[in-house]
Order: sequence, then structure tokens, then C-alpha cells
Amino acid sequence: MQPEEAWKEIETQSFELAEQCIKTNYYGVRGMVETLTPLLQLSDSARIINVTSKLGLLKNIPNARWPTQLSAYSVAKAAVNAYTRILAKRYPNFHANCVSPGYCKTDLSSNTGHFTAAEGAEGAVRLALLPDGGPSGFYFYQNEMLTYF
Repeated sequence: MQPEEAWKEIETQSFELAEQCIKTNYYGVRGMVETLTPLLQLSDSARIINVTSKLGLLKNIPNARWPTQLSAYSVAKAAVNAYTRILAKRYPNFHANCVSPGYCKTDLSSNTGHFTAAEGAEGAVRLALLPDGGPSGFYFYQNEMLTYF
């Protein structure tokens, strides 16, 4: 399947595709965190960096209705953002943050993104290397911490 055909399939959002999207983008993250938490609790500098998207910002989801574009993806990423805040409260000794790498040139974007994959990864790596006492429970767009999400 060509990338353009894949995007059209994603945008049409059948129930099955929406279900798969939410299972992957929210429940996949949650399952991984729950599986690795016992190991993270053994560390004095545990880090959880959840990859998210600007599409998951609540300001980008209309109040009156289900989002019309990439709806399952947007809702799944909003759930990841909320889950990250819950993790930061539940595990105050961890640093749990979420980061949007931006629109990157990858196969998923048919290489139409604004950033290389390496540029997109910089924010997540920076968060993983923050010193103890750094922020937790926040949303980052690349290297910029946003106070709303």
C-alpha cells in the first residue's frame, strides 16, 4: 500500500481502525509502563517519556463533538497526556513527562514532515537525561515545556 493510500485509510477511521489506533497509542503505552514500573521503582532516577502529539492537546479537540480529523489518534494522544499526569502524581520519585517530536519526515508522514527523525528524537532524549529534581507531569513540544495540555 502506498503512503497516500494508507493516509486515506487512516483518515476514514472505520471502527476497527479506530479501535486498533487506541489500542496501540494509549493501551500500548499504558501496558508498557505498567510492565516496566517494578523495574523503574528500583532506580533512583526513573524516567518515563511518553511520545504524544499536538493533536492530543485538548485545545485542538472541539468541545461540542468528537474530533473529525484523525479522531481516534487525537483522543488516544489526549489520553496519553492525561495518563502522564496521573503517573507523575502516582510516582512522585519518577520523572514522567510526555513529548511531541513534531511533524517528522518518516514513512508514516510520507516524508513530508518538517523535522528529521533525529531532530524529533532530541526532545525525548533531553527529557530522559534531565537531572533529578527536574519537571514531572508536563507536556513538551520538542524542547519547549507547555503549561497547558
